[in-house]
Amino acid sequence: MKDSLHIDFTEWAELATSDPEAFEEKREEAVESFIRSVPTETRRRRLRQLQWQIDGIRRRSKSPMGACMKITSLMWDSVYGEGGLLDTLQGNISFEKQTVAVCDTVSASNIIPFRAR
Repeated sequence: MKDSLHIDFTEWAELATSDPEAFEEKREEAVESFIRSVPTETRRRRLRQLQWQIDGIRRRSKSPMGACMKITSLMWDSVYGEGGLLDTLQGNISFEKQTVAVCDTVSASNIIPFRAR
């Protein structure tokens, strides 16, 4: 591989056909190299968790196409599913509106102090 972000599809396809074990080793090395290049430990840990999930899907799938479809579904769920990117983006907007509403309500309320024991 010329650099960590460039993959020559023809080269990789030929390797997958001629030597699947070498292809798998090269794939694992490329994935690990990318994960190591991520600047923060928290993101690296999250990427390792995601890769573990993907590897599990690949192992359990009956065919490469089945694995591809399940992994694609996982990706779309992370965007559109509950707690996904879309919910997060919309939630941030809603959270700001809710915070203002709660602050307005609290400042207009009578707050009963509790004594410490």
